[in-house]
Amino acid sequence: MIRRLGNHPLARPIAVFLACVVALTIADAGAGDVLSRATAFSALETFATGGLVALGLGMTMMIREFDLSVAGLYSLAGCIVALMGAENPGMGLALALACGLAIGVAQGLVIVRLRLSSVGVTLGGLLATVGLAYVLTGDRSLSFDNIDATMAVTQPIAGVLS
Repeated sequence: MIRRLGNHPLARPIAVFLACVVALTIADAGAGDVLSRATAFSALETFATGGLVALGLGMTMMIREFDLSVAGLYSLAGCIVALMGAENPGMGLALALACGLAIGVAQGLVIVRLRLSSVGVTLGGLLATVGLAYVLTGDRSLSFDNIDATMAVTQPIAGVLS
């Protein structure tokens, strides 16, 4: 039975996770400096943004393809929300989602209809979306001045989620 568990595909990741938990517990030594709600909130907030990119990429990998444009579209969507959603954040989010949907459908149609490799098409999509974000922002950092929307998004839920 133990030999079977050692060969299980999840055995090593779980062992590494448990080793990290033990190491953090020892480093914290009960002081609450390392293992706290604030640390969990910060880590999960960081994972939330990277998780969206990983989800999009992972879904294409499940069908044995690879979408390079995910990162460029992620940044373009952020630019659209910041530019168009200053007064109405919901409208900015809707426009960003519509833009992502349109670009994804266009790339999918090109890949399927022309029987092209997804890597080449999505590489072009990556370059196009990064270029479009560059043009929209004028090569400058954007700020999102709607403090109410910003505070609503970062409110803790159950102490560790946002």
